[in-house]
Amino acid sequence: MPAPLGHDRTGVSLDDETRLLIYNPVIVVVSQAVFFAVVFLLWLFFRPVVPSDTMGWWVGLVFVLLAGVVTFDLAFIVRRAESRRLMRFWSLIEKRQTVAFDLVTISVIWLFLPYGDEWHRLVVGCLCIGHVPLQMISDPENVSGNRFSMVAVLGSFAAYLAGNAYQTGNTALAVLVALIVLYGALLYYASGVFRIVVVNALRDRRAAEAAKAMLEAALGEVSAERDARTRFIAAAAHDLGQPMQAARLFAEQAQATDDPDRRTQTLAKAVSTIGSA
Repeated sequence: MPAPLGHDRTGVSLDDETRLLIYNPVIVVVSQAVFFAVVFLLWLFFRPVVPSDTMGWWVGLVFVLLAGVVTFDLAFIVRRAESRRLMRFWSLIEKRQTVAFDLVTISVIWLFLPYGDEWHRLVVGCLCIGHVPLQMISDPENVSGNRFSMVAVLGSFAAYLAGNAYQTGNTALAVLVALIVLYGALLYYASGVFRIVVVNALRDRRAAEAAKAMLEAALGEVSAERDARTRFIAAAAHDLGQPMQAARLFAEQAQATDDPDRRTQTLAKAVSTIGSA
């Protein structure tokens, strides 16, 4: 994604620049709309099986968390962080925003799944499996936050399934738990690698921009020197051309006169004019 126009990246670290690149206002609005849609679908899907008081507590929790997230996103869009000091402030809030999304997902696991069946577990499993990598892609520089999400979200889902497998003796659930743990371990490692790839790409981009700026400056200096040389040659040619023109006129006058003395004087003037050039 191209960097937002108008940003002054002076003093902005590579991690902060990554956040600026990712934090495009359009992407923010779309991602929030998608998350609200997911929450609404979960409410519709679990409402028939979850007790009304439990659902009420969950809706209140989600409302508070998402209200804080939306407030932060709107403030970020309006203010647009452009310095290291401001980015540090926003990054602290943003990391807590990822925790808010994690809490919403974890609350679905522990509050809703005890009342659901296999289809409800499948839906929540898809939510958990998709939640972590999407968060890692949307916030690649926040390695600690992404790894917390892996442990908290995937760990909660795996712990719930493990408890269910232990109570029912379902070996298929035990195998699924093992696969989730392996999947989480893979993402845990990939999050660090992904951040390195993104930061290296930004470092290469900065180096390319610096080299381009140096090349443009060098070309500007060469162009300025060439223009100065051209002006000097033109001025010198003009300065040399005037005495030569005068000497030519004197020579023509000397050639046209029949008086030897006058011809001698005119030729002397021509020689003097050439000598002063």
